[in-house]
Amino acid sequence: MKPKISFCCISYNHEKFIQDTLDGFASQDLPYDYEIVICDDNSTDQTATIISNNRGKFKNFHFKKNDINLGPVKNFVQALEMCEGEYIALCEGDDFWTDPFKIQKQVDFLETHPEYVGVHHAVKVIRESTNQSEIWTEAKETISIFDLTLRNRIMTVSCMFRNRVEGFPTWISNLPVGDYPLNVFNAQFGLFKLLPGVMATYRVHDGGIYESKPEHRKLRMMIDTVNGMIGNFDEPINIKLAEQQVSYLNIYREKFGLEDFNYLPKAFGYLLDENKGLKHKTLVIGSIKGFLVLKWENLQRKLSLSK
Repeated sequence: MKPKISFCCISYNHEKFIQDTLDGFASQDLPYDYEIVICDDNSTDQTATIISNNRGKFKNFHFKKNDINLGPVKNFVQALEMCEGEYIALCEGDDFWTDPFKIQKQVDFLETHPEYVGVHHAVKVIRESTNQSEIWTEAKETISIFDLTLRNRIMTVSCMFRNRVEGFPTWISNLPVGDYPLNVFNAQFGLFKLLPGVMATYRVHDGGIYESKPEHRKLRMMIDTVNGMIGNFDEPINIKLAEQQVSYLNIYREKFGLEDFNYLPKAFGYLLDENKGLKHKTLVIGSIKGFLVLKWENLQRKLSLSK
């Protein structure tokens, strides 16, 4: 018999944090059967040993340590594909759940609200370098796919969603970020609900996949991610993603001097179609003008330095 819920976790060199993650799993007070699914991406520290030592705490425990390092997103998709529960709750190996009734609350909501595909909640964010903390939450209680095309509004450690019998798209594996495209993919099938309360902790530390990166690198990761998402959804969503991509490119150009045209054709192709309105054409023309001006300014600078 398949479990009601899958606790889905990925880890890589999380020996300082993974025990808190596992303790958060064990603390959940549930009347349902659940499984633990953990994929470790060939950690070089004691992460795998700590995970194995906790196996006896759980009735249904699936742990895989990769023979080679797949990278965080491929490892994430691998873990998702191993999950057999009706619902999947996410928690990476450097984060942890703090409310013993978190999973029960999330399941209760989804069981009685079939129009929702997933739920999330506020989280405590701890910055390891300064030991400072803050509460992160989302202003909108109900999130649609169109809301998500603007930015990711869901913290991974807070997220639970309905498992897809059909599986998850393989194209996510090739992107630098996995949770954002997964949220947009899931939102094709329903809404996300923000539940009340702070029920988990998210860590920002030097080994983090995304938040540890400098601002220009995080923005470039998002540009690469959205570029890979465009074309994988219905046309209205592709258009919204293309609009957001132009916005990201403009920010990168203005803040960091990006003059890379590699991403423009894909985003612009959706916005320059003859069926699109003047709004989209104006957006594209303005962005192209900005890139051309930057290229000209950089060329003039190089010429002046060579004299």
